[in-house]
Amino acid sequence: MTCELDSRLVLGRDLASPARLDGVGVSRDHFALVPQAGDLLVEDLSSNGTFVNGARLSNRSPVLLRNGDLIEIPGYKIEMSWGSGKSENAVPPPVVSFAATKLRLPLSVQEFLASFTAWELLLIASILCSLILIVTYLNS
Repeated sequence: MTCELDSRLVLGRDLASPARLDGVGVSRDHFALVPQAGDLLVEDLSSNGTFVNGARLSNRSPVLLRNGDLIEIPGYKIEMSWGSGKSENAVPPPVVSFAATKLRLPLSVQEFLASFTAWELLLIASILCSLILIVTYLNS
């Protein structure tokens, strides 16, 4: 994916994310890319962690990225690259490109259930109970 960053870009499994990252352990808002004066910062927003070149980021503490850095989140390795194009008068936003490589791992039932929020699990349970009641009613 390639995009021009003129403001904060939040990535994760949220449907509104410009590059949706699905998977176990990926938060709705997992990390943010923040352009600042021609540089690019990354900020961890998750509870499962974001790693840059193998080092875990502190939550909500932006860290300066360098061209070619590798961001890792559960199930993904994302290689970052951009050109700054600094000029004397203005600093244009960086044009960022990244390739997310999704790691395919077998899921256990516990990992699968952990990928849902409490509200999503409650909704699924409600739907299943409703289906059981409907089938029981139709069979009586």
